[in-house]
Amino acid sequence: MAAVSVRLHPGVHSSCGVMTLDACLSVPGLGLVPALPGAAGEIPLGPEGRGFCPYSPQEPSPVFSPKQTWLILMLSGSLLAPLNLSPLVFISEVVEGGTAVEALESPGDLSPLASDSRYNGLCLLDAIDSLQPPLRDISKPLRLPICDVIKSHSVGHVSASGKLDTGAIRNGTKVLVMPSGDIATVRSIERDARTCTVARAGDNVAVVLQGIDTSNVMPGSVLCHPEFPVAVASCLELKVLVLDVAMPILVGSEVEFHIHHVREAARVSKISSVIDAKTGKISKKAARFLSAKQSAIIEVVLEGAVCVEEFSKCRALGRVFLRASGNTVAVGIVTRVVQEQ
Repeated sequence: MAAVSVRLHPGVHSSCGVMTLDACLSVPGLGLVPALPGAAGEIPLGPEGRGFCPYSPQEPSPVFSPKQTWLILMLSGSLLAPLNLSPLVFISEVVEGGTAVEALESPGDLSPLASDSRYNGLCLLDAIDSLQPPLRDISKPLRLPICDVIKSHSVGHVSASGKLDTGAIRNGTKVLVMPSGDIATVRSIERDARTCTVARAGDNVAVVLQGIDTSNVMPGSVLCHPEFPVAVASCLELKVLVLDVAMPILVGSEVEFHIHHVREAARVSKISSVIDAKTGKISKKAARFLSAKQSAIIEVVLEGAVCVEEFSKCRALGRVFLRASGNTVAVGIVTRVVQEQ
């Protein structure tokens, strides 16, 4: 499996993603086997719109029988469904044959694929254009996690880049910078390299702030409405899915906690309950450890407080990843802020 991320701008974040899987005839679905470990496990909590594109560049003109096509789709569904990759957008049954360019764009009149009856799906670019944009939470309070900061030579001016997750922002308004708690004034807004007066949820923007100590604006901070501040906490309850790890997660395990643009050292303080994978029932007894592919409710204690919200209130501020020794060991969501500062 190839999970490719193209960084267009320091503050740009995607609203949809595309996975390409190996669909070679020799071993159909082989590319799906190692799909779970590592960074691939973070896909369920990433972009809201997803595309799925089986493609075999090694075999110039494969013939996929109905049985082989069914096998590829069955393997895809059985492996990706437990990761909550639903609804999946199938770009085509299989992007068959030709070159990578022909899979990316519509085949020309001289292309063998133009008259090939086996090619019956959308090309990649057309499929991306067909994805429906996700709903934006404009009515909710302002939430803009800061991805990148550029300090200006002007005293008290700083440019903060990020994606507006909820709400809207306008020139001249006051915003609250958390977790520092400082108030700043929006001097200007830039969207898609153009100046604008208003930006709404879903926009990738660069906001120039004035009237604030620039040292208090950093990646991981969140711009919010002064009357509706985001929570700042160091003790959280999480619902997690343990990935295919060799070592179990124990109570007291040290992990690296990732949420939006923040990374903090953390400790698993409690495994409150284990969730049955088949029935979804939550056990009443606490567990001492978690093994691979188990789901559970746990509590973590962070070394430093972070801006966070429950996943049900703000998805972007409620997605978490737990890493250890350079690998992602669990993915999850924030279900409750245990201790707010």
